[in-house]
Amino acid sequence: MGQKEMKKTLILVGGLVVILVMLALASLLKSSSIKKTAGPGNIPIASTSPNPSALLQTYGPLSISSTDPADKTAEIPLNQVFKIYFNRAFFMNEISLSFGPGVGYSTNISGNVLTITPNTSLAPGATYSYVIGFKATNQSSTSFSFTTTGPKVSASPETGDVSLANKVEDYNKQNHPDIFLSYSLPHLETLFSATKGGFKPDPAPDGHYYFIVTLTGADQAGDKQSLAAWLQSLGLSDDQTSRLDFVYLTPSQATTVSNFKDNLPYYGGGFTLLYDKGSDATTAILHKATKTTDDQALNAYLAQNGIQDRYWINNLTVKYQ
Repeated sequence: MGQKEMKKTLILVGGLVVILVMLALASLLKSSSIKKTAGPGNIPIASTSPNPSALLQTYGPLSISSTDPADKTAEIPLNQVFKIYFNRAFFMNEISLSFGPGVGYSTNISGNVLTITPNTSLAPGATYSYVIGFKATNQSSTSFSFTTTGPKVSASPETGDVSLANKVEDYNKQNHPDIFLSYSLPHLETLFSATKGGFKPDPAPDGHYYFIVTLTGADQAGDKQSLAAWLQSLGLSDDQTSRLDFVYLTPSQATTVSNFKDNLPYYGGGFTLLYDKGSDATTAILHKATKTTDDQALNAYLAQNGIQDRYWINNLTVKYQ
């Protein structure tokens, strides 16, 4: 090979090397510019479930969009599979789940859908319920119920059968006495009145409902005894009653709360207070970025208006935006 041909060959090889280097660089730049993102519907799979609070901070609150079948549906097939649709993908440790009475089940998560499959056929003509709780927020636990197809099972002195509807009540009484009691409210007697207060996020992870009792008699101890007798008449044991959370008010304090709500809305001081008279619901909107300061400002404003504890206000929802 002459010098001329060798020169041409070197030029060709050099050109090829340059092209290959440029292609490699282009491929590298392209791959580095692609960023994997995870939105509300696209949480990356991890070998272990992240802390619920970390998921809340990254992806926002978890909530239920719909259920299949819908709440309080009747004539449900005995082999029904239940699906709960959330607003985003999630991990099982973000929620709590109970299903009863007497239902063994398995669960599966696919994206934003939780599938609940009973291990055996459901009983005919029975009412069941399941409760979903949220572990990282102060959202209320949500209860759903349904009735299966077939003739209803009723109690019978001759057979000793126990109504499955009563089993549902017993199940809630044993496992969720706060939910059980909420179905019997509001309640008014001579010495007291009781109403559902709202939801407290503690103790973690599930939280609980609390109740507001206005003691209207002259002797508060006697009023509380009257309340205890009523709870006993509902079939609640001392242990179940001890797990209930009551906020006690005097008639004067109850009037202070009522007058306060009538003067809403309030804007300013780092928060907003809204009141819907139709549903008797109060909403406090605070800034997420200044949560601690706004919480203190809200408590101070309530105290200035004679309300020493925010839990004096029934149906109060606190939102951080």
